[in-house]
Amino acid sequence: MRRASLLCAIVLCTSALAQAPVMPRPEPGRRPVVVIELNGLIRAAQVQEVRNALANVDRERVPAGAIFILDSKGGDGLAAIEIGRMAHAAKAHAFVRGRCASACLFIFAGSMVRAAPDGAVGIHRARITRQVKGVGEVNVDLASTPRAAEFLEDTNRRMQAYLEEIGMPNTLFEAMMSVPPNRTRFLTRRELAEFGLLPDSGSQAKALAAQDRCAPATASAAQFARCYRLVAVPG
Repeated sequence: MRRASLLCAIVLCTSALAQAPVMPRPEPGRRPVVVIELNGLIRAAQVQEVRNALANVDRERVPAGAIFILDSKGGDGLAAIEIGRMAHAAKAHAFVRGRCASACLFIFAGSMVRAAPDGAVGIHRARITRQVKGVGEVNVDLASTPRAAEFLEDTNRRMQAYLEEIGMPNTLFEAMMSVPPNRTRFLTRRELAEFGLLPDSGSQAKALAAQDRCAPATASAAQFARCYRLVAVPG
């Protein structure tokens, strides 16, 4: 089955989704914070897993009722869009552990508050791939496969519409389309701000402070979420 893949390279790793409450002593009458870690390849099967995890999220919790910790080089772009929509509806906050490239961008962008290290978020144009027995994932030749070319064109329209739906400027989509699918452009924090991914706000400033202070690359999801609350809601 052909999929619109935003995987910047073939990544031989397992995909994992872990969801756990992170407050050791939940506040009386409050639902626990939901932390979702997305590691490795983004797959269609994860859409329902994320939907289940966010079913009873507390959207009004401060600083956030749902936190995504992302470390993915890409995967299924359309699945990532669906997860991004759920992140947006849940008013989730997203942080990057390692790198968030290709399809991962849609989950990062869909979150209401975002933070990432400098040069950790990568973008490029989509491609169509297929699995070949004994070889693995290979690119589909669009010139000789008109149906695949039509599918990619439709997918690009859906990606552009999604970014517009969640309030991203069209310059972000244009920047994605300008990068060949076999390359990845990693964005500085300044570029993230220019593309609307790090707007100038108090919430964003606290999230960036937490990204730098709480060491998400080494801390567990629970440790990071507790540290984020201390940074965002001191005292």
